[in-house]
Amino acid sequence: MNDQVLVGGPRLDAYLVFISDEHGSEGSAWDQRVKYISGFSGSSGYAIITLDQTALWTDGRYFLQADNQMDCNWILMKEGTAGYPTGSEWLASILPNGARVGAYPNYVSITTWQTYETALAGKATLVGVPADLVDVIWTDPSRPPRPNNPPFVHQILYAGVEWLDKVAQVRQKLVEQPADALAVTILEESAWLFNLRGSDQSYSLFYAYSIVLPNEIRLFLNNYEQMITDVEIQDHLNVNRSGRCKNPTSINCTNVYDYSTIMTHIQQLASNNLSVWLDPSANYASYSAAGARRLVLRSPIALMKAVKNDVEKVKFADCIMRDSSAVIEFLTFLEKEILAGNNWTEVSAATKLEEIRSTYPDFKGISFDAISAYGPHASIIHYMPDPSSPDTNSQILTDNVYLLDSGGQYLDGTTDVTRTLHYGTPEPIIIEAYTRVLMGSIDLALTVWPEGLRGSDFDARARTPIWQRGWDYNHGTGHGIGYYLSVHEGPGRIGMGYSSSDSPIYEGMFFSDEPGFYEDNVYGIRHETLVQVIKADVPNQFGGKKYLGFKPATLVPFEPKLINYASLSEAQITYLNSYNQRCLNEVGPYLLNVRGNQEAYDWLVARVGPIPVKRSK
Repeated sequence: MNDQVLVGGPRLDAYLVFISDEHGSEGSAWDQRVKYISGFSGSSGYAIITLDQTALWTDGRYFLQADNQMDCNWILMKEGTAGYPTGSEWLASILPNGARVGAYPNYVSITTWQTYETALAGKATLVGVPADLVDVIWTDPSRPPRPNNPPFVHQILYAGVEWLDKVAQVRQKLVEQPADALAVTILEESAWLFNLRGSDQSYSLFYAYSIVLPNEIRLFLNNYEQMITDVEIQDHLNVNRSGRCKNPTSINCTNVYDYSTIMTHIQQLASNNLSVWLDPSANYASYSAAGARRLVLRSPIALMKAVKNDVEKVKFADCIMRDSSAVIEFLTFLEKEILAGNNWTEVSAATKLEEIRSTYPDFKGISFDAISAYGPHASIIHYMPDPSSPDTNSQILTDNVYLLDSGGQYLDGTTDVTRTLHYGTPEPIIIEAYTRVLMGSIDLALTVWPEGLRGSDFDARARTPIWQRGWDYNHGTGHGIGYYLSVHEGPGRIGMGYSSSDSPIYEGMFFSDEPGFYEDNVYGIRHETLVQVIKADVPNQFGGKKYLGFKPATLVPFEPKLINYASLSEAQITYLNSYNQRCLNEVGPYLLNVRGNQEAYDWLVARVGPIPVKRSK
């Protein structure tokens, strides 16, 4: 940190390294800078390097994983845990007055940059460096290349709304704000806006920026002329082979430019005294380029994308049903194999599940690397098995739980489902934990609320049965999920703690419902079911408000031998009976008539029998 050319001035006293890329995404393998310098491979966290100390911050999902992966040169800082400072607090406590803290503006969000700037004011200066220092030193030929694959058209059959109609909605928001231009920096938003998809990230996204103006639309792609050689793409965007608009006089004129020129275009807009709207998650380089009239507010696309249109809602629900069928086929297969004494490991099981999913219609790839975790590994919330290591690729046996969290990408949706299994005789504490987590999942699914509430308003419903045991879990209860986009989608969430950046939960959104419990280094339980936000069937609408509820979309039954039915309330048993009947009625015919899998159908039937309801006196 002493090279004045690299750091753009006098030496640095500390340097910030973030997991996210220039779009605020987790990025590709090329972007794993935190892993490169620390060994930590989780999807959330950041590192701070000083002249004599190195520290890493991550959330509760990764405490065990980070502790296992980092050596003694690193300090693990547990975010959200009493006694652990934030990154800015730590720097303020250890740095001398007048210190210089470096960061690469392209990899830091506006919000994060301003948070550090404010926290360090009077103590240290946050300075932007001209190139990321990890990128400078990471010259190993084995570094994975940055993906750069052509996008393709997401057909109207799946998208439901023409992309130019989406642009018209965005332009209306520009008028209402008002703002002169919207700079779209989030990958999911450009993909959704243009009805395009790709394979650079998550088998659904492509690297892009875009700008929406009242009389023009600009799309920025790396090596753009190679990215639009397909005539279908040219016709879709109404551009010629060179990326120029075919009808320059139209307000729907689209021009495609090189990815590397985005900051120049934003600067040009600012120099013409135009106000540029940026999402707070946009990188700080774009904020600097946008000049004095910049407007930092949540992108209007975030909510448009999260509230699925009528076509998306129908397609998505069908997609999740088919994916449920794939999971049931896999669980049927794996149970038979394990009970026969055959050798299956965490990695081979995940590979087999992907193989089964790949035989389903419209499958494009997995939505994330499966969390395939046996026994103690299941207590690592976001555990990832490593095929090269026997320590992190355990054989699946019969004396502990097997937790499987996985998902697929399909043309008509993104899926994410978790079920916890046991192929032997479970201990009473396992049954207790499984049942408590199931009770929390059901209670959340039964929630009814007036429109306008955030997920933080009813997160406690999922945790209460777990709290009653003196337990808890260090992750959110639910995240939004994209429509053939990313497995995690804002702007809503279900979790503890109010945040003004969280959107209320609206009809047409899809969420995960995923409470859990984890006994460190012993076992872990999680149930994850995707749910659709629907209008609730209630007898009144007090205050003229709309009331909302959840409809389960994932239809994979739970394990009867792991449930203590005596602990369930009448309402919980009634819900579970209804859920099981839907699994049988909706997935059963697909397994039999489309997949021709009698064995999987029988496995399903064995788990959905009626449960006697205890009647309240």
